[in-house]
Amino acid sequence: MATNVILNNLIAKYQNQIEISKTNIILFINNPQGVAEHIDYSETVEKELEKIAHAHDMLSAIDEI
Repeated sequence: MATNVILNNLIAKYQNQIEISKTNIILFINNPQGVAEHIDYSETVEKELEKIAHAHDMLSAIDEI
């Protein structure tokens, strides 16, 4: 029973991380001047994509349990 609660919480966490990162990418692309000066735009988006990829990997791992 506790295992289900833990897994459900982790699923919600990683789904939320995906949505947060998608939102950050959209906001950044639509308004890049809102980010600090002298930024590597590609790196900024890449970091958010890495968060999405990690969250997808974690969700896949949970599915295997």
